[in-house]
Amino acid sequence: MIGVMPYSMIQNLWVYNVPGQYFSKRFLNKYPNYECSRIIRGVDLSDIPQKDMKIEMRIDFAENYVGFADYPDFKNVNVNCQESKF
Repeated sequence: MIGVMPYSMIQNLWVYNVPGQYFSKRFLNKYPNYECSRIIRGVDLSDIPQKDMKIEMRIDFAENYVGFADYPDFKNVNVNCQESKF
């Protein structure tokens, strides 16, 4: 799992139950992933984990945006909102 959350929330386990407190992406397809799962292009990156796969993560704190894409081709783009910044 890779993602971001406010530094002040790191020690609070309950943050995972509060929508909008963190954004993450799980790269194990046997566990459901609800954050950053809006598929802008391609497939859900959680469905295609591979050894040595490179993922680019883009974060815009001002816009509350987190996005993930396979690197360097960006064939699969998953984000936490409607728009993509890839």
